[in-house]
Amino acid sequence: MKAQALYEKGALHLLKQGKRSVVAGHCRYRQDATASCPLRCAIGAVIPDDKYDPKMETMGSVHGLLRRGDPMVFEFLRPHLELTSDLQDVHDDHPPSEWAGILLDLGYAYDLDVRPIERFLRAEA
Repeated sequence: MKAQALYEKGALHLLKQGKRSVVAGHCRYRQDATASCPLRCAIGAVIPDDKYDPKMETMGSVHGLLRRGDPMVFEFLRPHLELTSDLQDVHDDHPPSEWAGILLDLGYAYDLDVRPIERFLRAEA
């Protein structure tokens, strides 16, 4: 997956969802640990349904997934580990009310096209 596609899919998912994927105070890739769960963090949104495994919920951060998960599953994340980690941090460390500005700043920081995010935000205003 290219950086632009990763950014757009993760960022737009978070903005459309508008809330965190959390269970008992802990962030989750997918809230109910099923492949079809619609409530996901930014990284849970980019992991293909057929590659998702509920065991991922016990592996922690993206770095943990890459260390302990199936390397073939995450080959599309590895080239963009810093961006992936930053997207995860937006979900895990900030309230949804701050996501739009942070996601735009993240796109600018990585020299990505933020126009899809801006269009979504204008449509929602």
